[in-house]
Amino acid sequence: MAKTFDLKGEFTLQKLLDELRSIEQNQFEVLQFEALEFEGTKFNQATAKLREANATLEPLQIRELPEGPATIDDIANDGETIVDYADIFVEGELKPLVLYRKDPAFVPTAGFKTISGAISTFGGPRDSGVRPNEGLALIMPSMVGQFQEFFLAVQPPGTTGLARRLNNLGSRYIACRWVPETPYDFLRKTKVLVSFGSKEFEAQPVDWGPNAKTGRIADLSDKLAADLGVETDKQVVTVKIPLFGGKPNLAAVAAMAVPVPAGTSEAQGRYDARSTANISTLQNDFGAKVTQWLTKCRKRGLNPLIHFGSRTVAEQETLFEKFQLGGPKAVMPQRSYHCYGRAIDWVNIRDANAGEKGLAWNDDEAYANGTNIGAAFGLAGIGASDNDHLQDANFASASDLPHTEFGNFPKPALM
Repeated sequence: MAKTFDLKGEFTLQKLLDELRSIEQNQFEVLQFEALEFEGTKFNQATAKLREANATLEPLQIRELPEGPATIDDIANDGETIVDYADIFVEGELKPLVLYRKDPAFVPTAGFKTISGAISTFGGPRDSGVRPNEGLALIMPSMVGQFQEFFLAVQPPGTTGLARRLNNLGSRYIACRWVPETPYDFLRKTKVLVSFGSKEFEAQPVDWGPNAKTGRIADLSDKLAADLGVETDKQVVTVKIPLFGGKPNLAAVAAMAVPVPAGTSEAQGRYDARSTANISTLQNDFGAKVTQWLTKCRKRGLNPLIHFGSRTVAEQETLFEKFQLGGPKAVMPQRSYHCYGRAIDWVNIRDANAGEKGLAWNDDEAYANGTNIGAAFGLAGIGASDNDHLQDANFASASDLPHTEFGNFPKPALM
């Protein structure tokens, strides 16, 4: 039976953690925490249950998240079990916090990110939690033929979006808040390992989610949840996500690899291949500018990875829908230079051999230097709110872009 504990007064992060740990010293297990306000009084509340006899728990830990949509890297490190995520009052202000436990027995698997926590199910004709027209971040309508087993043969009546067309009872798929630099094409070509107890199954990535404030690490198909024997918010499930640029023998990485240039590391070679593939999707004149910019950046001590080039109209529409639901920032297709093949998103590679930790996603100085270099080649930044984005400076606004280029640009060189 669950019991609630009111935590009143102003708390620092450490004091809040101490209070939560003190609850567990009395044979309880904390399941959830949240911020509440009643008659002008702000306070936090924890929900806990009695522990099973002789059960032991690893100490609770707290992590504060950065502003903006949280990625899986923000939420959890390898070998961590997520207890809950919530906006919590800390010293009188709401802060996004993750409550988690570390697994002391965890042994990392090369090429994978491994986290544990609660799940939910999603997709299919009867999922009222998604809108009838809601799409998927990873799979576009034109791709259904490539992923037939994950979709119903016909669109359910009264719906138009792929989320409602998912074959939730007959296939194993997953949505997760993917590692930021992972290309969507990589996710489409690989599988995620999902386990509970002695059971483990492969799952096809199809979407981006769930909302971090659910405290869950992933959304699964009903079939996958049933095969594992788990239910929404009731069990701790482990998810192993293959990392782009991770283990060399991953089939999806091998499929995208190109010969490694002499004198560079294998990891750097994969990053170079990805940049080259994304440049190949741009309008030819803009792609030439980006190539010149890339060369100059390397002479100036930067090592850019171009992690996005062009984007189809359908992909941008889905990203814009996800943004409206709390996902990463995205504009409508008509305003996106990506949909004209005239924009890139980039990040500086600090250490090519360090995986996702070697990418400087928050290095404002690197972005500023790259933007300054770009000015000489007709590449324009759009401000600090989106400082990894560069677009064709020949077009002052989206309304100036050639209408004939909307959704019409070269196909990727590597697919």
